[in-house]
Amino acid sequence: MPRIKKGAVARKIHFAEKRDAWLRHHRYLAMDSMRQMLKRPLSAALTWMVIAIALSLPTLMVMALLNLKQITGPLNEGAQLSLYLDQSVSTDRAEKLARELKQRPEIKSTRYISPNDGLREFKEFSGLGNIIDSLENNPLPALIVIQPMEETAATVEGLKIMLEALPEADTVQLDLIWVQRLNQISRIAERVVGVLGLILSMAVVLVVGNTIRLAIESRRDEILVIKLVGATDAFVRRPFLYMGFWYGLAGGIFAVIIVTTCYWYLHEPVTRLINTLSAGFIFESIHWWGTLLVIATSISISMFGTIMAVSRHIRAIEPT
Repeated sequence: MPRIKKGAVARKIHFAEKRDAWLRHHRYLAMDSMRQMLKRPLSAALTWMVIAIALSLPTLMVMALLNLKQITGPLNEGAQLSLYLDQSVSTDRAEKLARELKQRPEIKSTRYISPNDGLREFKEFSGLGNIIDSLENNPLPALIVIQPMEETAATVEGLKIMLEALPEADTVQLDLIWVQRLNQISRIAERVVGVLGLILSMAVVLVVGNTIRLAIESRRDEILVIKLVGATDAFVRRPFLYMGFWYGLAGGIFAVIIVTTCYWYLHEPVTRLINTLSAGFIFESIHWWGTLLVIATSISISMFGTIMAVSRHIRAIEPT
């Protein structure tokens, strides 16, 4: 008769068993942290809305800047110099000068406009046809419209000085000052968005950190008990990290909802206004990648605040 072995038997735990146990544990903590958060729905909703508002403000400003660049982009691409020729310059010489200037490396293109063509265009766009027809002589000079290869301030200014030195030149007009000022305002607005986003991110970190701190204090006795039986700080920290993740996810989703609502509320009046100034304007909202970026940013900021809170407060709770 075979002998029956008595006592404990050592058994090797395989990697698959460890992996499955680890996944079950994290899945339980994720669901339990959500339940703990939803036990205080008013407090959770307030935290979500604080995160959502803090993220939606810079997101709306970024959306406004993107649409502003859609308007100012064609203005920057259309930067031109107008070379008004002396009245004594013949048509043949003016056309030849336009071809010569086009060969220069700093000039992208040239277009010659004769006095008659200029008068006809002015008549079409001004609405003063009867007055123009009553003129005995054409007062407009010949004109060469020049598109520079590079549109930096230094390059365009140097090109203007070169054109003014031509013997055929009468006046060189450069209407880029207001465009440059608009670009400077756009750069300032971009920095304002960056500073505002940083300040509001710090506010989110403080709000989430304080919320997690209160959650830790409400479970102090539970933390003391599980530390008495050997739980590490990392083990105690996990449910609160998941709670911070849920706060960030919910706040990011609410931020996207706020931005989308504002977009649809403003879409019709903004499109109608801009189309009176610039045809073909499309009022753009954040795309799918923008939505993912807002949610990922919300989760990252919330997790950062959570890590700061749990690292400090859980370490301070020790059984005596």
